Amino acid sequence: MSDSESDSNSGKIEAFTDTSVLFNFALDVRQQRADELLRHHECSIVASDTVKREFEKVMERRQQIHTQLLPYIKRDEIGEFEPDNSEELTSNDWGYIRNFQSTLTELGPAEAARRVQERNRQLKQGYRELFELDTPHVILVQIPSRDASLLGSLSGVIENDADARILCDAVEWVRDSGSGIFITSDVDDMLSDSDTTEEASEENGGLSDSFEGFLSGDSRPAPERINDAIKQRYDESCCLDIHSIDTFLDQY
Repeated sequence: MSDSESDSNSGKIEAFTDTSVLFNFALDVRQQRADELLRHHECSIVASDTVKREFEKVMERRQQIHTQLLPYIKRDEIGEFEPDNSEELTSNDWGYIRNFQSTLTELGPAEAARRVQERNRQLKQGYRELFELDTPHVILVQIPSRDASLLGSLSGVIENDADARILCDAVEWVRDSGSGIFITSDVDDMLSDSDTTEEASEENGGLSDSFEGFLSGDSRPAPERINDAIKQRYDESCCLDIHSIDTFLDQY
C-alpha cells in the first residue's frame, strides 16, 4: 500500500507540494503560512523526488549567490551586485536577487553580512527538517516514469520546465490514489487568476503575468489551463485541485 493510500484510508488529508512552498518554509516567509502548514496542520504533505532535487538545485544556486554577495557587502556596493553565473539563473533566481538586494541595501555592512549568513543557515536547517529528520515534514512518494505526452502539453501552458515536470509527477500521484490536492506559492505560473492577472497587468503596463497565456491569447486562470491539458491526456478524475497555502489552510 502506498503512503497516499494509507493516508486516504486513515482519513488524513494529503496534499502534494511544489518547491516554492518548501522554500517559503525554509526561508521563514511568514505571510505565506508555510510554517503553519508543515509544522502544525493535521495533514500529510507529499512530494516526488523531482521536487526534492529541484529544491537541492535551487538551494545550491541561492548559496552561490550568497557567497558572491559578501564581497559587494564589504565594499558597500550591494546595488552593483551581478552574479558570476548569470547565464545559469532562472527568472525566479533574478527575482530573489533583486528582492534580497533591496532588503540588504537598507542595512549596514555588518548586519547585511549577518543576514546573508542567516539565509544559508535557514536553507540548511530547512532542508534537514523537510527531508532528513526521522519524521520529516515531507513524505517522498514514488512516481512511475513521467508521461512525455502530458509533459509536452503542460510545457505549452506554463513557462517553467521544472514546474511542468512537478505537475506531471502530481498527476501520476493522483492516478496512484493520491487526493489530487496540489499546493503551490507560484503566482506567475500556477496560481494566476483573474484577480492576480488584473493586479499584475496594472504593475506591468497591461501585460498578463502569465507569459505563456499572454502569447497564446488564453486568458483563463492558470489552474484551468493546467487541468485542461490534463483532461486532454487523461480525464477529469486526474485533474489537480490547485491551492495557495492560504486557500488550503482556510478550506481545510
